[in-house]
Amino acid sequence: MSLPQVLAAARLIESGFSALVPDNWMQGRTAYGGFSAALALVAAQRLVPDLPPLRSATVNFVGPLAGEVAVRARLLRRGRNATWISAEVTSEAGVGLTATFVFMGPVEASALHLHDVPLPKDVVPLDQAMPLPDRAGPSFAPNLERRFGLPQSDDRRPEICWWERIRDVEGLDPMVALILLADALPPGVMP
Repeated sequence: MSLPQVLAAARLIESGFSALVPDNWMQGRTAYGGFSAALALVAAQRLVPDLPPLRSATVNFVGPLAGEVAVRARLLRRGRNATWISAEVTSEAGVGLTATFVFMGPVEASALHLHDVPLPKDVVPLDQAMPLPDRAGPSFAPNLERRFGLPQSDDRRPEICWWERIRDVEGLDPMVALILLADALPPGVMP
């Protein structure tokens, strides 16, 4: 099941919804972190209408999540330009994830421009990049299209550069899709 399918099957509960974590979104004995965080963001977005764009997310993985989960959100504060919402994902084992999301309108005085950061000099264009083997990775990996972003090398640098995207984003808010993908790369120390 894709995330859009999981959300379509979710049941409304007080302050959120209840959903099933399918086997294809598991990572060992717990739900893949990006999947759990995406559920939390959806609950936050559904709580308050007309939110400005998501600007910050603090996500804490507290314990394992599997099977039926409850996803609840709570408004912490709504100011003139920013809204803070906390979310929690629980299962019968208890709390598995807590998150705080900050939604904020544009701040014109900011000098930080992350879009000015260049790609690595040897990056392979997406359409020429070699796909990762289908058998590579955890059980959630088939939900992703994954390709090597840099030529393979014998260097044992603590860096990973892959092209990754979610296979089914039908109807997902782009920020939910980004959060879903955010935990997909293995740590840079894996090489």
